[in-house]
This record gives sequence, C-alpha cells and structure tokens, in this order.
Amino acid sequence: MHRVWWTLAVWGCADLPDLSTGSDVDGDGWTNEEEIASQTPITNRYIHPYEHGDYLLGDAPFPVQDTGMFAVGDVVDNFTLTDSYGQAVDLYAFKGRWIFLTFAAMWESPMVDVIDDLPDTQAAHVDDLTVISVVVEDVMGDPPDDEDLDAWKEFFALDGIPVLSDPDKEIVHRFGPAGTYPVFVLIAPDMTLDSSPMPWELEDALP
Repeated sequence: MHRVWWTLAVWGCADLPDLSTGSDVDGDGWTNEEEIASQTPITNRYIHPYEHGDYLLGDAPFPVQDTGMFAVGDVVDNFTLTDSYGQAVDLYAFKGRWIFLTFAAMWESPMVDVIDDLPDTQAAHVDDLTVISVVVEDVMGDPPDDEDLDAWKEFFALDGIPVLSDPDKEIVHRFGPAGTYPVFVLIAPDMTLDSSPMPWELEDALP
C-alpha cells in the first residue's frame, strides 16, 4: 500500500489518476483494485498480476521509455514473449530487479548443466534477481511450441522461472549474432544492458 501512495504523491495533487471503482490507470487490462491487491504498480502497464508462475516481478511505478539498439550501457527495449502457460510476458514486468536472460536451443547438450543450475541461481538471489529462460529452437531446430516449453520447464524444474518462446528469434538476434547459441544477458534494475556473463561468472557480475 505504501507503494501506491508514493506513486500518487509523485503525480501531484493537481492531476490525480482515475481511482474510481473498476478503473485501469495504466491500461494493462487489470483494474486498480486487482493491482493493489496483488501489490503490482497501478501506473506501469508492463507490470501486472500473472495468473500462473509466481514470478518475481519488479515494482517500478513508471515504465522506462523504449530506446534503440541493445548494447552495453543502453536501455533495453521492452519485448513481449509467450510463456509456458500461454501468457504474454513483458520484459519490463521485471524492472527494478536484476534480470539474467538465457537464450538456448533444446538440441544443445552442453546447455543441460547450465539450465539445470538455474533454479539454484534463482533461489540464491530471490530478493534481487529474476532468471528467465528463453527457448529459441526445439530438438529438431524448429521453432518451439507449447509442448516444448512445458517439457523444458518440467525437465529442469523451472518453477517460478519464466520459460518463454522466441520462435522467430527476433529477440535473441538483438543480443547476439544470428545462429549463435546459447546467449546470456545480464540486465540491471534500471533496464540497462550490464554485461553478457557466462552462468559461472554471474556471481562476480552481480553487485
């Protein structure tokens, strides 16, 4: 509740948002009452409740402005990908936390040990880091489908970790050369691209 009142305070008394019953200030499809009950900000359209997943969301009251290319030090543009539950998940839903993005193809056998460690990595940084696993190809090198995402999630026990699909590879190719997998990306809480550490370098990369 403190977050809500702080958000209203920065608005100023002269231009308060519409807080009438059933209103949706940020236009994300969730009413103000639903967002307050879920402790998600009512003024950031990218952060809203998710029915499934128990994701560790950010709490920034205002969305950052989309910028340009993804390069170290730049603000990363928002993107929206579908998760293993069929939900559309925004990157900006996690603003305010460190984000470790992993892009992988299911046919990459060396990725098994890396993905297998993701639950432990998330558990060790539950207060300040969200780990996200993005699948770019299935075992045959084709775009992953819902069954592939489910299998990936279940095999590696990625409970609470968003498992997303990038079937057209539009997102992964903005972080690494085309056809090069895996790709690892560390994004700072202010959504600036911090670095591209290997998983075993993550502990040293975090503050």
